[in-house]
Amino acid sequence: MKKGSRRFFNVILAVLAITAVFTASFVMGRSTALKNSRELSSAVDEAERTVAVLPLLRASEAEIPPLTFEDEETEPPVPVSAKTDGETEEVREDPPFPLPLPVDGSVSKAYSLQAVYSETMGDWRAHMGMDIEAPLTTAVKAPAEGKVTAAYSDRLWGNVIEIQHSGGLKTVYKGVSTLEMVKVGETVEEGDVITGVGTSPLEGKTAAHLHFEIWQDDLSVNPESYVVE
Repeated sequence: MKKGSRRFFNVILAVLAITAVFTASFVMGRSTALKNSRELSSAVDEAERTVAVLPLLRASEAEIPPLTFEDEETEPPVPVSAKTDGETEEVREDPPFPLPLPVDGSVSKAYSLQAVYSETMGDWRAHMGMDIEAPLTTAVKAPAEGKVTAAYSDRLWGNVIEIQHSGGLKTVYKGVSTLEMVKVGETVEEGDVITGVGTSPLEGKTAAHLHFEIWQDDLSVNPESYVVE
């Protein structure tokens, strides 16, 4: 190779070497700068979060009472009674028992939770009381002391009277002749005449009678368990 050509070739090689070194240095410098920038940004974000959370931490710490390690003996709490001085527990009276029949007559149809045939309605249904057969207008008497809680006319049962007695006992008189002999809210004594035997559309095809029901604590019960003839 001629001397002039060799010199030119050496110059080219030198230029390429310088370019490679510069490029490598630039790339490494940029990578370092990006890394430093990320670290700086992360540090700034962390500092901002610390500044933002610090008041909350301080406020939270202010609400927490300081811990104490004193081993102090404390007396157990005194139980509080719901009953105040002068109060007495309510004593529930027993229901009156036994009861006399409210009308002079004989039982013509007994109480039955099972379906029995209704001559008037022509179907089978439960009979939630006892029928006491007696002539029309026969006196119906209160079998025990109590308060009249209802006196009304019903589309099927006719005139109805209800009396509340002690011990959660209630007596019901359906198909009676009149509602004029008692007033709602008044107290009746045992043996007081409250009405007479009448009729009811629901049992109109049977002989004249009083349909008599007894309820204990709002549950229907068999009157034969309470009355004596």
